[in-house]
Amino acid sequence: DIFDFEKEQWTARVNLPADMAQTHLGTASDGERYVYLVSGQLGDRCRPATPDCFVFDAQNRAFSKLPPLPLPRYAPTVQIWNGRLHSVGWAAEDRNAPATDHWSIAVEDGKVKEREWRREPSIPHGGHHRASAVIHGALYVFGGQEGDYIAIPGDPDYRCTAELTTEIRFPDTYRLKAGAQAWDRMADMPVLSSHTEGSVVK
Repeated sequence: DIFDFEKEQWTARVNLPADMAQTHLGTASDGERYVYLVSGQLGDRCRPATPDCFVFDAQNRAFSKLPPLPLPRYAPTVQIWNGRLHSVGWAAEDRNAPATDHWSIAVEDGKVKEREWRREPSIPHGGHHRASAVIHGALYVFGGQEGDYIAIPGDPDYRCTAELTTEIRFPDTYRLKAGAQAWDRMADMPVLSSHTEGSVVK
């Protein structure tokens, strides 16, 4: 859905690709034209995750497919950093196990310059629903959680309820400098925080 700030109303709609995640996907924008959408959850149940990734061209109002992640993941934090789309800090395919994977792929003007994602230094503490930002040339990741709602055992549709959950929030902050092979642990956040994906400004 597209909001026109001059008219102050919603003016248009672009249908999502049928195989694109509707929730728990990571997003990053070049700030001008292209929005990158990474992995996430298909449908309104607790599963399944998808490895599929897309880019939205805001000028032409069209989606294009990107190479899929090596594995399906939930709720990564995503940034464009030094010409590469980075995806890090997520949950594994069961929506609960914290994954430490960190992958990147070269992008330019809404297109990829490589055929597949490249493995990058893993973040020390896995988890999802984290915020991130590129500040002074380094990639920062803030807070997050381990666990999430659990699908009802044996339910073929993976429905879930708030009664079955393993959520544990944490205050961790990490920094990865350009060219570094390991993340630095920074000062913890003052409050345990998750679901803060869009809350960081420079």
